Amino acid sequence: MPLTCWDVMERGLTGKVDVFVDGEKVSRCIEADDEAGYVLCWQTDEQGNVVLGDDGYPKMVRLEGRVEIRIRDSVVRHT
Repeated sequence: MPLTCWDVMERGLTGKVDVFVDGEKVSRCIEADDEAGYVLCWQTDEQGNVVLGDDGYPKMVRLEGRVEIRIRDSVVRHT
């Protein structure tokens, strides 16, 4: 099931969603799809700051693997 940052805001889930790729928690996610097995996140530097591209917009990174989306203490989907 795909989940975007817009879905999270619309459903009142801000701060309640954790996303994992191959068991590792990832942050600054824009979109996650546990069925397709990918996550889109803002790219960050060593200090956790968002990296900007030459065009001034944040760079994105695509992570692929076993994606798990957790809302509160329940698992939405695990593939």
